[in-house]
Amino acid sequence: MKINNHRKLCIILAITFFWSLIFVFLYHTDNKYTAALPAVQGKNKLDAESVSMPHFLVDGWEYYPGKLLQPEDYILTQAFPEIIYLGQYSNFTPALGTPYGVATYRLILETPSDNLTLGLYLPEVPSACKVYINGNPVETVGSVSPYMPLIKETLLSFESREQCEIIVQTANYNHYYSGLYYPPAVGSLSCLSKMIILRTIIYGFLCFSS
Repeated sequence: MKINNHRKLCIILAITFFWSLIFVFLYHTDNKYTAALPAVQGKNKLDAESVSMPHFLVDGWEYYPGKLLQPEDYILTQAFPEIIYLGQYSNFTPALGTPYGVATYRLILETPSDNLTLGLYLPEVPSACKVYINGNPVETVGSVSPYMPLIKETLLSFESREQCEIIVQTANYNHYYSGLYYPPAVGSLSCLSKMIILRTIIYGFLCFSS
């Protein structure tokens, strides 16, 4: 009887230790806040050493609720946007009084040099979005106008400049969450691909082992 109890205790301790390791691993490798890039005067700065690791664009976003702004609009606009961190608002309600509507997000990413091939991993955006990098449209998920919802993850590639402008137009008319809620990740294409594969394996394991 004592042997069985001892064996059960060892099994429980082993399982607890195993899941503790999983938690610590996820906290340090898949945590958007511990892997966030530093924000400098509303900008995010990516140095040469950070390119080989995924880093998340959390802070320093310009937020324009109720507006769909094109890259050329920023030359003419005199607006003074709110600077937010992604995840600060779960939807448009604080600004628009409803989760339904449109908004534009803008960020300047400082990179170590020109002509680097970088990747931008964009998590799910409820419920449609259009992405511009350095003034060029690089991705459309669903349709912002006319509205057509589609939610999916996206991995983009772009050539860096010393200052890269990232603009994300978003629209939502059928979802509780709205806007750019989950921070994108930036880094080399290879490190972002490894992050996606590793995340899929780990979360798939957690899903089916539960």
